[in-house]
This record gives sequence, C-alpha cells and structure tokens, in this order.
Amino acid sequence: MAVIGEQLLQPESGWKRYDEANIQAIIKGTFWGKENFNGFYGGSSIWLKSIDSSYKFKFYGNKLRLISDRNTNRPQNNTKLVIDGVEYICNTYGQTNGQILAIDVGNLEDSIHDVVISPVKEGLATIDCIDINSDGYILDLALERNKTINKLEVGEYIPCNYSYYDGFSSFYTGKDINFICVSHTDRQSILICDKVIPDLSFDEINQKGFIYGNELENQSYEHNILKIQSLTGGSNNNGLSEYDKYIVNSDLNGLITPGDKTIWNWDICSITSSISASDNSKIITRGYSSLTNYSTNNTFNNKGPTFGFRPVLIIKHLYVSPSFEINQFGNFDNCFSIANINLDISIKIPKVSVSIINTTNSKTFISTELINVVDNYLNIDYTFNKDDFELNKVNVLKITLTDENEFETSIEINTFPIEDKLLIFNNSITSTIIENKHNKDRMIVCANIKDNCIVLYLNNNNYIEANLEDYVSVNKNTKLKFLLDKNSDLISYGLSFI
Repeated sequence: MAVIGEQLLQPESGWKRYDEANIQAIIKGTFWGKENFNGFYGGSSIWLKSIDSSYKFKFYGNKLRLISDRNTNRPQNNTKLVIDGVEYICNTYGQTNGQILAIDVGNLEDSIHDVVISPVKEGLATIDCIDINSDGYILDLALERNKTINKLEVGEYIPCNYSYYDGFSSFYTGKDINFICVSHTDRQSILICDKVIPDLSFDEINQKGFIYGNELENQSYEHNILKIQSLTGGSNNNGLSEYDKYIVNSDLNGLITPGDKTIWNWDICSITSSISASDNSKIITRGYSSLTNYSTNNTFNNKGPTFGFRPVLIIKHLYVSPSFEINQFGNFDNCFSIANINLDISIKIPKVSVSIINTTNSKTFISTELINVVDNYLNIDYTFNKDDFELNKVNVLKITLTDENEFETSIEINTFPIEDKLLIFNNSITSTIIENKHNKDRMIVCANIKDNCIVLYLNNNNYIEANLEDYVSVNKNTKLKFLLDKNSDLISYGLSFI
C-alpha cells in the first residue's frame, strides 16, 4: 500500500486516476495558474498561491487521494483539502520530487462528495492528479451549488428532483436534475435544466402550462415567484433564440466551454416553444445529433426517448422590506443593538433610518435620518431617561427600520423601567407569594429556568432586581416577578420562608 510522501506514478489496484486537465473543476482566486512539465502526471499541474484561490470538483465514491509534487518553494503544511466540510491538511514541502501521494482519505460514504483544495496561507499548493476508488467517478457538473436564492450568481445551480404522475412531473428539492443559472438581475433570475426529461410531447407539456410559462404551486421561497416554461428555439433558425443564447453560446461567465455536452446533455432533443415558420403544424426541437441541430420533423403530439422537456425556471424576485432582530436582554447599556439587518438585493449601499416609539405613552424618543449599515449590524446610542417611560411597569417599544425606498418593518420589545435603569426582556410572570406560618421574615427563591432571567421583588411599590439565590425580605403581600428573555422558559419555581 502506498505511503504518504512517497512517489506514486500509477494508481494502485482498486483505484483509478484522473489527471487535473480532465477534471471539470471550478478554479477561482486572484493568483493561480497551470504549469507544464514532463515530470507531472499527464504533463501538467494546477498551482494555487493566494489564500482566496481554490480548486473545486465533485466525485462519486468512497475514497480519494491527492497526488502532488514536493518542493521547498512553499510553506510547510500548506495544502488544505476539504471534503463535505471536513478539513484535511497535508505537507508537500521537502526534497524535490514529482507525483507524490500527498493525502489519502478513505472510509467515506459511497455517495457524491464536494471537494475543495486551497492553500492554508499565502504560498503554493499544487494539484497534479486525483485518485478515487475504481468504481467511482468525477462528476461532470462542477458548478457551485447555490445557497441563497436571492443571491444567485450565473453558473450556480439549484438541485431538484422530479416524480412522474399522470404522465408528467412535479418539481421539488432533490438531486436528480439541476437548474443552472444563466442570467441574474436584482429582479429576475433565469435557470435552465441541465437535462431533458424524455417521452413527453409538446401537447403534454403545454397542458400543464409549461411551454409558455406557469407558476409553480406550493412555493417555498419567500419573496419570490417561481415559474416553469420552455426555451425558445428560433422559428427561422436565425441564432437569436434562448437555446442559442444560453445553451450554444454562453460560457457562464467563464466557468464552462460554451455548449459543453457534459453540462447541457444535448444528446436528447429539447422541445422548444417555437413553431416552424414554414409549417405551423410542426414544432422546433434543438440538439440530439449536434449541439446546434435544428429540427422541424415533429408534430405537437409526437414523443419518444430521443426528445422531451427541458424545463426553464424563472425566479421573479419581489421587493423585500427590511428585516432585523433585537437580541438584547437584561440591563440596557445605553445602546440599542440591531442585528441581522437584511435589505432588498437592489439596495447596493445598505442604509436605514430608525425610529423608536414607546407605545405605552406614545412618546417617540429616537428618530434618525438614513444611517449606514455595516455587516448587517447597527448600534443606536441612547441614554436612559426615565421621563421617556412609565416607571415600574411594562413599556412596549416599537422599533422601526425604513430603507431608502421607504419600505419599513417594525418589531416590538418589552422593557421594564425603574428609577435608574431600563430592563429589556421578552415576557414576564408574576405570582403572589403565599405566607408561611413558620417564619415571615425571609425567603429563598428556587427556580428551574432555561437560559436568562431577571427576578424582581416589590418593596414599597418599587421593583428591585435580585439574583435567584439571594435572600430577600418579604411579607405576604409581596409579589415576585420573573422577567424572561425571548429564549427563556420558566419551567417551575418554588418559594420557602426560612
């Protein structure tokens, strides 16, 4: 068995090798390149140098080896390999040699894995070739999976599966097909399926409204409208159709070779929404024998294994009002911390105005102009003034954020002002203490409370803060008040006089 750091010129039994030149990886970063040298497997390797550079691909299998070169022109322990979020560090620093086994990862689940190779710090990390188990394979689609639908980029994809019913299919989150983003603006994204669903006729597709466009039901993406339709194919074969624009000619902003068959799987014809200009009983299909093949041989009800439906997903992004959180609890520290501020994607420089109204007495004590939002966070300074509140009772504050287009969102928080401070909490529970005949002078409070809480007791109509385990002087008319933050849960509490 091969040993880490030793030369491995050929894959061992049970393994197969992919040269880096034959892997459709996504390579990003400000400083990376390719080096040709006969000492490399296949005569070339990829080198990464900047911290932001990376080499990404996917494979199906249960084990992986990275073959690299070794040299003294790089830092030690500078090659980072991440598989499905699990990080491995390997060392390629040392006496010069080529095609060494840099890292060996086994016992993976027999499934699809995401692989990212990058430098740990500024300095060389090299990829010569990749070995995987002999019955595994490198995936053709090496594009980046989208994580946030409102922040799509051209070249990202959304996985999807489909299930047949009544001769057709429905679309839900899954892994059978992929919608690849070919166009994105603030208001609309266009994604095209990487595969064709065969054995469906134009009429069957149109019956569901998916030729010219139909909104999907049970949409789970808030603030978006999702519609499925078909590509235009060009009624006169003039090269101006959506099929030509996106399938034939687009390189997805430099991520793929235009018309790449391993990405678009055009060996099955795509039924388009275009009708033949010379015979309106014939539909236009594209692909099959070649990428640019243009056919008018099929009628509206023809179907078969060599042609079918290539879905196009249109995502219309609705305007999103501001969203935010107030995560404070306990003593107010002269600053309202507004976190997780999110604005509509059309707003390039995030700014909001802030108003805070005490709904208990209708007093507005904060009102600002537009303020810059940095890292989705904003601090609003305020020095507690008891005149802005009604003391010794709950005061509900309404906090409103308004964006540059005058869309606004408000949330309410509970506060409890006393003479010299302001307490912030989510809810409260009040209970009258029952007199114990053995001793009326003092008591101990025992509580089973999740997360944060504040305990107040009433003394001459003033609430005074106390810790859970403190002894406090009370009488039978004393009221105990628990103030809880939004994550707290008062499970139980007990009172006993001592």
